[in-house]
Amino acid sequence: AVVSTQSTGTKDLLLLHEGRCRVACTLCPPGRLTQCPHGINQVTKMPEPGSVIEFKAIHKQDKKLFAVYFDFECLLVPIDKKSAQTTKYQKHVPCSFCIVTTSEFEEYKGETIVYSNPDPDKVVSMFVQELDKVYDRMMKTYEDHSFPIDMTEQDEENFQAAK
Repeated sequence: AVVSTQSTGTKDLLLLHEGRCRVACTLCPPGRLTQCPHGINQVTKMPEPGSVIEFKAIHKQDKKLFAVYFDFECLLVPIDKKSAQTTKYQKHVPCSFCIVTTSEFEEYKGETIVYSNPDPDKVVSMFVQELDKVYDRMMKTYEDHSFPIDMTEQDEENFQAAK
């Protein structure tokens, strides 16, 4: 079955024919399934119910020296704001955040920072301050592990001349 996901908007149609379905590109003329220049056509195979999906291409991962993960928790505060086309009825007000850091360097000790405050301005301000501290710690660790490039005099002259 050929299904355009833009026209249906439902996932159920992609499960036709035992989990296999061709998705048609809406940018190409109808019927052009095999040679889409946009790379949209694909065959989707859904996993069997109850099966486990496992990531096996660990060798393809791109290692990073540092990683920072963060999340804000917000309260939905009722508001009544109307414009010509939309009606806003809720506003996200930050009430807390969490920052988790990791590194490939053994000397860098990862940390978890959690902060809560009823004042949203203080939450945002503290987030920026903590993120700045995390950046400083990461840069200090990085600078401690930087090594000069081993260049000959000729390499240095060529490099300076290239500027």
